[in-house]
Amino acid sequence: MRVRLTEQPGRLTRAALLCALLSFGYLVLAWNGPIAPPIVGWIPPLAVVLIGVVATGRLVVATPLPDASRRFWRMIAAAVGLIAVGAVSQLVDAVGHPGGPSQVMTLRTTSCFLAGLGLILVALLMVPVNRMTRTAWVTFALDAGTVLAGSALFTWYFALRSAGGFVAATGSTLPLVGTVAAGFLGVLALLKISFAGVRQVDAGALQLLALAALTSASTAGLTPLFAVRPYVNSSLLSFPLAYLFLTAAVERQRRAALAALDASPVAAEPRPGRFRWLYLLPYVAIALTDVLLLHTVQGHRDEQPVILGAVLVTALVAARQLVSFRENGRLVDQLDQTVAELRTSENRLTFQASHDGLTGLANRVLLAERIDAALTSPAAADDVAMALIDLDDFKSVNDRLGHIVGDQLLVAAAARIREAVGEGDTVARLGGDEFAVLFRGVRTDPERPAARVGQILAALAEPLRIDGHELRIRASVGLADGWVAADSNELIRRADVAMYAAKTGAGGWARFVPAMDASAVEAARLAAGLRDGLGRGDFRVVYQPIVTLPEQRIAGVEALVRWHDPERGLIPPDRFIPVAERSGLIVPLGRWVLREACGQAAAWSAVYGGAAPSRVCVNVSPRQLDEPDFVDDVAAALADSGLPAEYLVVEVTETAVFGGGRAVEALHALRALGVRVALDDFGTGHSSLGLLLTCPVDILKVDKSFVDGVTEPGDRAVIVEFLCQVARGLELDTVAEGVEDAAQAARLHELGYRKGQGYLFARPLPAAELADLLLAALAPAAPQALSAAGAAAGTAAPQPALSA
Repeated sequence: MRVRLTEQPGRLTRAALLCALLSFGYLVLAWNGPIAPPIVGWIPPLAVVLIGVVATGRLVVATPLPDASRRFWRMIAAAVGLIAVGAVSQLVDAVGHPGGPSQVMTLRTTSCFLAGLGLILVALLMVPVNRMTRTAWVTFALDAGTVLAGSALFTWYFALRSAGGFVAATGSTLPLVGTVAAGFLGVLALLKISFAGVRQVDAGALQLLALAALTSASTAGLTPLFAVRPYVNSSLLSFPLAYLFLTAAVERQRRAALAALDASPVAAEPRPGRFRWLYLLPYVAIALTDVLLLHTVQGHRDEQPVILGAVLVTALVAARQLVSFRENGRLVDQLDQTVAELRTSENRLTFQASHDGLTGLANRVLLAERIDAALTSPAAADDVAMALIDLDDFKSVNDRLGHIVGDQLLVAAAARIREAVGEGDTVARLGGDEFAVLFRGVRTDPERPAARVGQILAALAEPLRIDGHELRIRASVGLADGWVAADSNELIRRADVAMYAAKTGAGGWARFVPAMDASAVEAARLAAGLRDGLGRGDFRVVYQPIVTLPEQRIAGVEALVRWHDPERGLIPPDRFIPVAERSGLIVPLGRWVLREACGQAAAWSAVYGGAAPSRVCVNVSPRQLDEPDFVDDVAAALADSGLPAEYLVVEVTETAVFGGGRAVEALHALRALGVRVALDDFGTGHSSLGLLLTCPVDILKVDKSFVDGVTEPGDRAVIVEFLCQVARGLELDTVAEGVEDAAQAARLHELGYRKGQGYLFARPLPAAELADLLLAALAPAAPQALSAAGAAAGTAAPQPALSA
């Protein structure tokens, strides 16, 4: 996820600032006398401490950091926790002292503080520094020595020389040691930033940590001022300030880590001269030492000229150095600017090589790198999950509205996916309309990927308005969980298998289970067999009569495809039709069925005249409707066969046309040719009556699931009657599907249905057998012949009449 690095404080920093202001306000109000029980004043400082602990814990646990940076912040987190325990202990010391509120610290409290400061010292010493030459190291040692010597001098003069008041107030010398140590830690941190430089830890965050240590030391040094005011405590000032700067440092490091994770050119480059003011620290130390020297020689008139001369010479040398420093700084700024521009160009090229140019998401190369990095440790491989996302309707948008709208749709889809996932997860575009999401840290929350997938589908389903068009995105998502010793290729393969399973299931997504592998292998074999079968001519078209009620005379036929594989025998349509849909082979297969049906219907019409079926129904899949050449294919089939357009009925499902778009446009074009349109399996899909008004429909085919209950009182019988009334009101023909007994046929006729289809009348028949029925229809005993065909069908196990 792309994160723009900013200087704006985060929510936790703002919360810490608010609590710090409350603590400072309480201190001001209670300075001249208690205004509430002493424990009340400790609530805001401890709240700031808690916020700092939470912020540090979130950084260590939920933020991707380089190894060295993670070690540093883990140690800081441990130190912060120890000091927080010390804060609670000091509260107990302050309000629970036998003699009333007190500044005295017990050994328990000071031990926590000193242990925490010790961990911070170790962490600072472990921070990796930039590579430096021997001369640079000597310069660093001299500058650091100057600053530390000045700091030591001031510490002795203002703290150690008059330590009696501090010890008297706190009851021990250990708090004084802790205060001095905190000050030196702050100085050490600033020295590392300014002179040695740091790697893998954000320099700005380290600077804020230094300010936390310095403010803690300086405010704690005010303890003697509170000796006569035991109802308040210097910690009411030192804790809020120190933990406020700590929280700001932690949130800054988190933003920097997330920006570095994306390696985006929008991530901020260090600004030239940003921390150059820190190089003035040695000169500040010299100046302050001179001021202290002048202060201490007051009253010593004989030595004053010498001291003043020494200070003047020192000041002149320092001024000369500052002039050189400024000139060098200007040259370095120019060099830094050039380096920054080169680095920005390098980052931009790196970004372009690892990110998708259209959406700005990670590309396949970067995703593979992220997966490999996440799976480097076999023990950590079960801490990831992979989701593959395929936009189901993208091709139709591209064909219907053009590539510009299609590109805008991809950008919008990418934004919605990115918003639906977590900060540490990687969203990638693999190409075309395929996206991927790599989830991290799922071991502690195994259901988070599934929840995120649900959010992705919900976000994509929201209406989208692009260039005046309202679009809805449907997607299929496959989710694969990591496992111990997982590898990237297998993880992606499992997600891909699950995605194809999602296309045939309900809900829009599927989670990989081992059983899917067998299904995937079988689907691959079927797809290969389909391709070969089309070339060998393994497919046959059978025809199921549509009859009039109650006469049972053939009024039309529905063309259904059957596949007889040379090795596996007859393969049911419910097995190979979904595979044909997913593989795209449904397009050539459907084209072949259409041409066969048109040719056969034309032949029957030529031979049997008025006894021939007056219409032939051919099922059309959603994939075919999306093809830009589909209408031309239908027109060519009619022209080549010589079949009049009004004899052909195209059957579509509710789902295929519910979203409108190219599918409905294709049906309008077919209607313009004279082809009729039937809505198949009505009542089992989206079941919107508004569809009957927006979609060009001539015939309503009521699904078998409703016909099964037509002879019994209940909801299904009511629906069957209602649909007949609706169709009559809209002047649509109706066909009842799946009629299996005479009672159903009689009841349907009573309700107003004049056409039926089902095993009661005839099973799907080869063209030659149907020709026998047509020949018999020329004789007076036609209904009896058709009933005999239905009886023969009843002796065989019914087969699902799925179509191409």
